[in-house]
Amino acid sequence: EISNHLEAYVRRSSLFSASRILIALHPSFIAKYLSGGDAEIAKGLEWIHTWALRVA
Repeated sequence: EISNHLEAYVRRSSLFSASRILIALHPSFIAKYLSGGDAEIAKGLEWIHTWALRVA
């Protein structure tokens, strides 16, 4: 798994990639998530959040 990779640059680059995905999301998707309207987006954002905490 990437979050346990021995090389720090691999963990950092994958975390950077995840942050670029979050920035690329349209604000309407984030608004849907915050209002509880889209479970798929909520699941994806929760996965990124959990994964980022493990990598950091």
